[in-house]
Amino acid sequence: MIGLTGWAQSTPVKGVVLDKDSKEPLAYCVVVWKGTRAGTLADENGFFTIGRIPTQDTLKVSFIGFEDAFVVVKNNVDLTILLKGLDMERLNIYDQHGTQHMHGKDPQLFQTVTEKELCKAACCNLSESFETNASVDGSYTDGITGTRQIKMLGLDGKYAQLMGDNIPNMRGLNTVYGLGWVPGPWIREIAISKGAGSVLPGYESIAGQINVAHKGPEMKEKFFLNAYAGNQGRYELNTVSRHEAGEHFHWDWMTHYAKNNGRFDMNHDGFLDNPVGDEYNGRLHAALNNDNGFNGDYSIQGLQYLNQAGTSGHLDIPNVVMNNNQWKWNVDAKNGWVFEPDAADEKEQSIGTQVSFSQQLSKWNWEGVKNYSGRQQTLRLVFLHAIQLNEDSKLTYGWNYLDDQYKEYFSPMGSWDRHERVQGGMAEWAWNHHDEIQIIAGARAEWHNLFGFLLTPRLHTRFTLAEGLHLKWMTGLGRRTANVIMDQPGFLASSRVMSIQALTNQPQYPLGLPMEEAWNKGVVLSYDTKLFYRKAGITVDAFQTNFKQQVVMDWDQSGLLKVYPLQGKSVSTTAQAEAFFSPLKRFEIRMAYRWVENMVDYEDGRRSLPFVSKNRFFTNLSYSTKMFEGDKRWLFDLTAKWNDGQRLPNLLGSQWEGQQPEVSPAFWIINGQVSLAREERWDVYLGVENLFNFKQNRMVLYSDGSDGTMNLDANFAYAPAFGRMSYVGLRWRLAE
Repeated sequence: MIGLTGWAQSTPVKGVVLDKDSKEPLAYCVVVWKGTRAGTLADENGFFTIGRIPTQDTLKVSFIGFEDAFVVVKNNVDLTILLKGLDMERLNIYDQHGTQHMHGKDPQLFQTVTEKELCKAACCNLSESFETNASVDGSYTDGITGTRQIKMLGLDGKYAQLMGDNIPNMRGLNTVYGLGWVPGPWIREIAISKGAGSVLPGYESIAGQINVAHKGPEMKEKFFLNAYAGNQGRYELNTVSRHEAGEHFHWDWMTHYAKNNGRFDMNHDGFLDNPVGDEYNGRLHAALNNDNGFNGDYSIQGLQYLNQAGTSGHLDIPNVVMNNNQWKWNVDAKNGWVFEPDAADEKEQSIGTQVSFSQQLSKWNWEGVKNYSGRQQTLRLVFLHAIQLNEDSKLTYGWNYLDDQYKEYFSPMGSWDRHERVQGGMAEWAWNHHDEIQIIAGARAEWHNLFGFLLTPRLHTRFTLAEGLHLKWMTGLGRRTANVIMDQPGFLASSRVMSIQALTNQPQYPLGLPMEEAWNKGVVLSYDTKLFYRKAGITVDAFQTNFKQQVVMDWDQSGLLKVYPLQGKSVSTTAQAEAFFSPLKRFEIRMAYRWVENMVDYEDGRRSLPFVSKNRFFTNLSYSTKMFEGDKRWLFDLTAKWNDGQRLPNLLGSQWEGQQPEVSPAFWIINGQVSLAREERWDVYLGVENLFNFKQNRMVLYSDGSDGTMNLDANFAYAPAFGRMSYVGLRWRLAE
């Protein structure tokens, strides 16, 4: 589950894995707790022992040439697991089917995006990893800096809790930028939860939770290399290597280098379509386990991001140079200890601890006009105790401490500091009745040094109505502290002035602004069946987010970005239907439609949020050929997305009145990729994004002021500026 924040494990589970047909043992198969990296290998006779994670109850058993088995564990008896052999056509990691899993039986988890799904597109980083996903949208913050962001449930990505290996580490100053700093080739899978997810990672989930699981000891290959080159002038080199030092110690090393040197202005607006610069990123991870029930997981990561954006020199526009330099490093340590069950009650229980520390430095400047610098230091401590109460229920509870220190400076506003200290307890109770009714109820009770006592309740339920038919209902409260500059970094790429209307009766609040707080409720109906004798399914969901308090960012003011506390209502409602089926062998179709309606009470009236499409269609087609020459095959992927018109910021009363439409035109984006793959060794891929070359021609507005200064606003980006983009890449794997 996404909610697991420590390596809490307990009484080991033992079993044997056999071939279903021959009943012969399967040596060295992989046994992991579903949705985690906690696992082991069976021995040469198919026997395994794995420590329990009380917040998990399903084992995933995998072996090359056999279908994965998912086994629900409810007691301590020895397990006998039978694996069914696969058709030879499915014996490869490039099998197209099932690359996105809809979790109808998990009350909290909605969808998992696997590494195979990420291979359907270039996926240079996490912000670009949702091109083939219908639930998460990608967009740009502005028309100059090239910064990508996401949206969930019709809301900006800042309202989703973003995590790496179940640690909330994309927050604060890197809420937006952090998405671009997780290289796609490092990712094993992405777990997506809509709405207010588990309370265990923290109170910051409002629109959803996204957890990125990095590759690690479970990798099949010893070494992985990815090289990428695109006609937009971007080049990348990524590596992942896996190592062992004895039976109980594993470590892996990841590197990433990206260079952007293409100075293109394809939409002829006088500004570079993408910034130029370099990114260096490295991660060292180690895992330790022993026969006495101890598990440790440790990582350290460092990043340097340097780029420059501005005018292209193609038009007679005064020179604009914007520099964006970022540095970040973090260290994480998770430990878990097993408690042997008491002979009297045989209750499974364990403890887990987590320590994480990160520091980020941000420096941004528009030469001669604007300067911003920020520093964030975050310390997070977590202690968890998990206990199996009986066969149907378990309880996970614990204590956490969060220390967030911010120092920020913005040239027109001066400097300000913020020091948040949050400590308290959390608990989550899970009850599963014969796998037909499941309830997960949780709450956090904490004291915040600036905002006082915080109570965060959440509830998730799941009912099995018939075989393959599941109904889920969920509700919960989420909250976050606004970061007015780095929540909206596109503001820096403009000559707008920020005007903050503070609450005069709450001087302890950061910049006089309240903590954002919203209730989210949702319902999900999913049905798994077979069509044309192959797997098929449909999922329909509806969610509503109702803000009790919000920091409103009002872009509809000429020359201003007004920031003020919500005075009325702010509600976002979404509904989505998604279906997948396989009409032919090795051919999969996924289709989705989403409707969004959101309304905010601004100072001068109720309006919808800008840059949100009310209607959106999505289609993904995947096909792979039969293997030829023994171990090669072709793979074809096509994704089509239609975006309805989006409301644009109001320009009434400004010097640009009438130069932008009130609503953007609707448009299609078509992406495609062709790959030649050799079984578990390499694949070469060639792709194109925005096949029909749709471009937004007027993305940046500028004019010369009467005093000789430039008036500039790049906050009107609703579509690509570069147009059609092609790329080529290589993935190479070194086996054992």
